[in-house]
Amino acid sequence: MKTLSYYDLLDQFSESGCVVCSLLLRDAHHFLDALLYEQVNDPDIRHGFRKRRGLCNEHSWQLLTLGGNTLGIGLLYRSSLDEVLRLTAQTDTPLNLE
Repeated sequence: MKTLSYYDLLDQFSESGCVVCSLLLRDAHHFLDALLYEQVNDPDIRHGFRKRRGLCNEHSWQLLTLGGNTLGIGLLYRSSLDEVLRLTAQTDTPLNLE
């Protein structure tokens, strides 16, 4: 039996641009959408987001393209900023934020 991704790949060949980039962008969009609508209040997700201090620059900007999710984005990044502030209060040395 062929997997769903096989058929997604075949369907994507009819579109312009890189097939792999298009599928990855679509999947990232679906993940970020689910993060904001279904998982933003999950304590484990928030803890992980706080520990990692948010997302990379590219995916943070991609969050903004989803539209209408400012509360979810604010909740996630508030916990990240709280973590950064906590860490800066503990040390005089510069933080590695990557």
